Amino acid sequence: MKKHQLANKAISVLLAAAMCFSNVQPYTSMAYAEEVLEQQSDTEKVTEQVQETNPPETNPPETNPPETNPPETNPPETNPPETAAPETAAPETSAPATEPVTEAPTTEQAQATEVQPTTETVPQTEAQRESESKSESEKEISMPAVVLTQTMEDGTVITVDAPEDAFPEGVQMRVSVINPWDILAALLREKGYSAGDAQQLASELIASKDVRVRNYVAAYDISFYLPKDPGSEIEPDKKVKITFSSLDLEAKSAASVNAYHINEYGDAEKIKTRDEFVDANGEISTTIKSKDFSPFAVGDIDELLEEYRDLTSSEDAEAGSEEELSAAADSEQSVSEKVRAYVEEVCVTNNKTVLSVSINETGGVDNGTVQAGQNNVAYRISYTYAAALGYNYPLYGSKPLFDKYNDVYIDLTLPAGLTLMVPSGGIPGVVGVDHQDGTQTWRLKIGDIDCKTGGSNSFDIDVIVDDNGSLEIGHEFKNSEDMQLVIDGKFDPVDLSGGLNNPVSIYDQPLERSYEAESYPQDIVSTSHDYWAVDKQLDTGKGHAQGYKVSDDKKTVTVYYQVTVGLTDTDKTGPDTSGRVDTNTGAYFRIGRVPLDNVVFSDTLTLNDRDGNPISPNSVAVSKSSDMSGKVDITNAPHSVDLTTGPLALDKVGDNTQGVHKDAPTK
Repeated sequence: MKKHQLANKAISVLLAAAMCFSNVQPYTSMAYAEEVLEQQSDTEKVTEQVQETNPPETNPPETNPPETNPPETNPPETNPPETAAPETAAPETSAPATEPVTEAPTTEQAQATEVQPTTETVPQTEAQRESESKSESEKEISMPAVVLTQTMEDGTVITVDAPEDAFPEGVQMRVSVINPWDILAALLREKGYSAGDAQQLASELIASKDVRVRNYVAAYDISFYLPKDPGSEIEPDKKVKITFSSLDLEAKSAASVNAYHINEYGDAEKIKTRDEFVDANGEISTTIKSKDFSPFAVGDIDELLEEYRDLTSSEDAEAGSEEELSAAADSEQSVSEKVRAYVEEVCVTNNKTVLSVSINETGGVDNGTVQAGQNNVAYRISYTYAAALGYNYPLYGSKPLFDKYNDVYIDLTLPAGLTLMVPSGGIPGVVGVDHQDGTQTWRLKIGDIDCKTGGSNSFDIDVIVDDNGSLEIGHEFKNSEDMQLVIDGKFDPVDLSGGLNNPVSIYDQPLERSYEAESYPQDIVSTSHDYWAVDKQLDTGKGHAQGYKVSDDKKTVTVYYQVTVGLTDTDKTGPDTSGRVDTNTGAYFRIGRVPLDNVVFSDTLTLNDRDGNPISPNSVAVSKSSDMSGKVDITNAPHSVDLTTGPLALDKVGDNTQGVHKDAPTK
């Protein structure tokens, strides 16, 4: 019977009754069975086979004296001193100790024999040593000539032609388009405008509806790297040739197109161009040489300014528009001020969501129910992270304001009665778990997350249902109210306007953000598969082999029964119709054990004499002992006994709990 079928009411079950016509003394005894668990382990024997290895036979090499040919009669050719190589003399070789040692002639000696005695060993000059040292260095780092090409989104083809000794072998090129607005003021300063005038004029050109700066100026950031370290940049050791071809720009002529290098201070430096020409499609090509790489710009600034002057001098030219005024006002802010204002607006004012977390049930719950002691109530925790905010710098293009979320963790709070199970090897996908005794919150540490691009991840957890043997049926675990899941992380926005290698934190402390899950799994309710049964049979013990005993005076007969109360022998979802009691001790340590409250067992006795007439017993008694010690008289109808407390109370599991509460009832 389930606990909720038994609580707070008398449970009517069959109870053994001894019937007699004079002194009737029935009793109950609690059957028990001991279970011996044997564990058998198979041990595999692994035999390592070791292959014997005989050392190879070593025969001493034969050493023959070098053959010496007489010099030819022809006059010897005179070679330059390089033919003598005293620095590269071959090492001396000798036969094993068991043979006479014969030294092989050195390289110097061999060469002296071929060239005749007129060739002498000449000491190396400084130039020779430098040449030889350089040759050794080249063997270590190969720096061949290379041609690198990349076609940009705007159709421009950029080709870098590098000679030998410019780049290490395997170098790759990376090119990105830069908005020409970001460098326009620098180009105007190069033309001779003051800083204030250049900024003002650049703002007017950008705001103009009739002049498009992109039609006259193109800008690109060119850098080089090695595949083994794509995050770093390298510079050539000597000047390389850079060709910009298929430039779709408006210009008076190819010769009027200039090239500029934007240095580390944000100033434009004009670079001499060569090989300028216009192809059949009107597209321009020009070539420069440079050793320094950062942003480059190409275009006809004079043509841009002339076009703008023509427009502004006409009566129909627009001047002083709201767009121009706004651009001019914005231009008064430094890049650093713009970066900080942007971060403040997005991260603080608008509190952009950069992290999120969710939890879903994945197993172990049966139609919303669980059992006490169950350790496989499974959930999956998922989290996402947004790509780092970026800012479009005038000199560097778009760069992330931070590169990772620091010290990310997830706090999980479970309803009382549920416990997070942490395996000895940890939870896969979690770097560590913190928990303070007496609380229902576990901190799941994720660590640092690289956020150059956004992404997501997940991990699985198992939850244990506590209090096996003491948790009542029908207990509610309100996940919707008592469960909480929060993700927390930090990020440190930096300002790069002072240089890519000089990041400056915008705030004194990293920004910390917390976000709670928006929904939670369904509520769950405890249930049990505990079903109890009663076995009743004649007791054919000593002194009453037939199950009864007749008094000496032949006036009374005592009938003995053995009654066993316990769990059924199978895990059923309904009452046990077989009435069998499980004699396996391990059955009382399974999951889903529940307490029994106010349990009363009773038996309705129907007695007839040999003629079939109903009679009443003189007495009815029950006891846990076969000698009837501690018996309880239940002669008066109804013949009932309390099995919750008193001398006939059901036994308890005790201290050897094996995960079951010590007060859980047993047979």
